Amino acid sequence: MTISDSQTRTIRRHIKEHYADEVRAFMKTEKGKNLYKRRKETIERIFADMKEPCGIRYAHYRGFEGVKAQALITATALNIKKISTILSK
Repeated sequence: MTISDSQTRTIRRHIKEHYADEVRAFMKTEKGKNLYKRRKETIERIFADMKEPCGIRYAHYRGFEGVKAQALITATALNIKKISTILSK
């Protein structure tokens, strides 16, 4: 299949897409791979703790405000837990 001269192809990119390109290139470096491995241990762990032990997997309240309050209370509890862990060391 060939494209004739009268047909043109337009590629649209976001005006700041070059930043995403830089991040993708960085993630392929050794330092980027090591940072991504650490992400699993830190950031993803927080979401897992919020989901299972703290019960944020399911909304216990109805409506935006209720769910927002549940998320904020859960985040506050996890922050207190983190602070107490740091202070106990």
